[in-house]
Amino acid sequence: MTTTNLNKEFDKFVAEKEKEFEKEVRDFHKGFLTEDEIWWQINNVYVGDFSFKSYKGFWANKDLSLQISEENWKDVLADYEKWSQGEAPDSRSEKPWLQSDSGLKSKSIHTASESERAVFFRCIDYMKLPIAYYEPIPDHIVRPCFRSTMYGPDSKWDIWGIVDDGGLIADPEPIGKTFVLTDKYGLKTRIDIQHMGTEQCEWRTYKSDYLGMGTIEGYTSSTPVEIEIWLTSNKDRVDTLTIYAYGNDPIWNEHYDAYHKFPLWQEYFRESEKRHNLFMNSEEAFIKRVREKYK
Repeated sequence: MTTTNLNKEFDKFVAEKEKEFEKEVRDFHKGFLTEDEIWWQINNVYVGDFSFKSYKGFWANKDLSLQISEENWKDVLADYEKWSQGEAPDSRSEKPWLQSDSGLKSKSIHTASESERAVFFRCIDYMKLPIAYYEPIPDHIVRPCFRSTMYGPDSKWDIWGIVDDGGLIADPEPIGKTFVLTDKYGLKTRIDIQHMGTEQCEWRTYKSDYLGMGTIEGYTSSTPVEIEIWLTSNKDRVDTLTIYAYGNDPIWNEHYDAYHKFPLWQEYFRESEKRHNLFMNSEEAFIKRVREKYK
């Protein structure tokens, strides 16, 4: 995609959103939408899916990716300052903060153009997202090897970073045995292996390499939980541990509590909270701007 087309697409995105907002706010004042409904309609541009309705959707499939790090953060700030002053964001770095593979048959990565960077700044300016929201959490801060994915009322936790499988993979008959896995921070996963390989397990078919009951230090409480163990593609080491939270099972309050109170993660949580608050404040300011504009 050319930079000219990217600018035009962003102009179209903003125009369409503003047209939608105008109608939605007027519908609210006519009584067609409740307070909650108008809030969600406007907020959808922030937290909507990757359809064109959200700002994330606008950036989808643009062959551009943010690669902000401690190393290039100063370039981000310099580019943003220049853009704010009407100048070209022209920083040069071997590790660019915005990367592009647009227009390259080889799909090799290169620095996004000055104009592409400018469109990114236009976008966050429209969204009222401060540049500080993108400041990377310092590398020295210990962060969980953790990702949570929601499926309606259910969620899946993926945990990685295992460096020692405790002899699990080498054991030809692991079922019925207990293994202690260790991650890169020295945290222990204790698991009683019940199944291995894809097979029917009571109420479902699972496809992980191993399945058992156990605890994961730093992520779960002392109450055992079902754990799936996934190996790497060449089956020589542990890739991921997966656990599931189903509905409103009260035992999961224990696990959430244990994870959020674990001492090793606290500095990371504090830094994450700062960025979360910036995002929430931006949402509030954006919604207020829209409602005041079209009231």
